[in-house]
Amino acid sequence: MRFTQTGVGGAYVWGGRAFKAWDCSGFVQWIYRQVGIELPRVEQWRVGRMTDTPQIGDLVVQNPQGPYNWGHVGIYAGDGMMYSALNPSAGTLLHPIDWNPGTAYFNLLQGLELTKAD
Repeated sequence: MRFTQTGVGGAYVWGGRAFKAWDCSGFVQWIYRQVGIELPRVEQWRVGRMTDTPQIGDLVVQNPQGPYNWGHVGIYAGDGMMYSALNPSAGTLLHPIDWNPGTAYFNLLQGLELTKAD
């Protein structure tokens, strides 16, 4: 979780993947890369397993756009909170999960398709 806290204060940049200049999926991809896990650029939940009992570090997906498709992703921090690159005006921050609708959780560490970064 220390890497999620390092990202706080970063700017929201649509399509961005650079440190503190990222969108929500770029932020999540950067966080997991710091611990040696490579995730796809988008639809990162597809390599995990949906869970009703999220653990700190699991993915939080929000803003449903269709079956098994969400418009926002972040990292579960526990106690109803998450880290995410929220939007251009808020940037990257720790915020309540209930700020966005349609929440689901995915555990990536139990996913079958994860690969360690070289």
